[in-house]
Amino acid sequence: MGPKWETGLREALSKQLGRPLKMILEVAGGLQATPRQLREADQQARQRSAEASIEDDPQLRSLMDHFEAGLIPDSVRPIE
Repeated sequence: MGPKWETGLREALSKQLGRPLKMILEVAGGLQATPRQLREADQQARQRSAEASIEDDPQLRSLMDHFEAGLIPDSVRPIE
């Protein structure tokens, strides 16, 4: 975030509020995940959990072994 960006924001807010505005902007330290990154991480965790529950099911494992079956890659979906 540079001075030009800050100036533009201050001018736009001042115009909207109808009065001069003084701003102090502070950038927080450290990298934080964006909402999109959080959603993707949650989806990945749910996907891993769904796959693990299929793989760890003893009855399903027994059927798969008996019929020499396997899972189609990417066919497992978590329940919404």
